[in-house]
Amino acid sequence: MKMPQIKNVFSSNRVNPPPQQETARPVTVADLLQRGANQNDRSVEPTGFNSIHELRDFARNNPLPNTLYRAHFGDRDEIDAYGLERSDASDKKSGDDYLADIIKHTSRTGGSSGGVLSLSGSLQTARRFATGRTVVQIDASAFSGRFKTTAQILLDDADRLMAAKKVSPSTVRNALEHLQSDGESEAFYLDGDIPRSAVTQIY
Repeated sequence: MKMPQIKNVFSSNRVNPPPQQETARPVTVADLLQRGANQNDRSVEPTGFNSIHELRDFARNNPLPNTLYRAHFGDRDEIDAYGLERSDASDKKSGDDYLADIIKHTSRTGGSSGGVLSLSGSLQTARRFATGRTVVQIDASAFSGRFKTTAQILLDDADRLMAAKKVSPSTVRNALEHLQSDGESEAFYLDGDIPRSAVTQIY
């Protein structure tokens, strides 16, 4: 008796599903700090922080001051009328795009040509940049939660911005290094232009 032929399901002609591709996990601030501190991992240069815990300690030890200062490029009358506005030459970004610009500003040594308004907790520091500018005092409590230090921005927002490719890991690494070497955490108003109502004194 002739046996029926059974189809070979293991035939080489069988179409196999494509292999699953592994999705790379986005780089985090904790990764950059850990790898930078690891002497056996030279893919990331040291930042001066050895761990995310040290960055958190830095942020805790350098909280947002209630009073901030800035040497602004606007004249006294302009500031008194409109507050602190970013340069007309900048594209005045908002939201995560502006947060990304803040981190880029911190990663550089040459400023941002008025596109990002950095603030200091020290009047003396602001006065160092006062040539051709107007020094102002700002109430950081005027808009609750809308002023942040650089350290807090790096802790709260850098991971999300790197995952969204709005800022590169190398830029965040540079910002971390400058934060550590400067020994001071600048502050920023997250909505860009600083309203007149937050300006408490024009020197």
